[in-house]
Amino acid sequence: MFHPLRSLPRLVPLSLAFGVALAMFLACGDDDPYSPPGNGSGNTINVLATSFSPASKTISVNQTITWKFNGGPHTVTQGPSPGNPASPLFDSGSRSSGTFTFTFDTPGTYEYHCDFHFSMGMTGTITVEP
Repeated sequence: MFHPLRSLPRLVPLSLAFGVALAMFLACGDDDPYSPPGNGSGNTINVLATSFSPASKTISVNQTITWKFNGGPHTVTQGPSPGNPASPLFDSGSRSSGTFTFTFDTPGTYEYHCDFHFSMGMTGTITVEP
């Protein structure tokens, strides 16, 4: 016959382990808790675990984009893939916090990526209109 009080000693360690695991999961995320994914405000793009949020942005000539790093390491590097072009127009270098800004002074479409997470699809596009 099942007796709830006899099962209690086995349930307490299990409940404690589950609570610790849940707390670690919630605390260790790469996302900035103050900037929900998909909600880059103004001309800010969040650099998340394996994505840019938003990944695409349209701006006008002479506007600045700010990428906000929320863990890492990551890069914001111009070009469709690592090493292409050999001399990118902009490159944040490896960062895990802070921001990187770049002002776009020429109309066009600028692809960018994270050197470390390109193979996971961490890419984006900035479209600059006249």
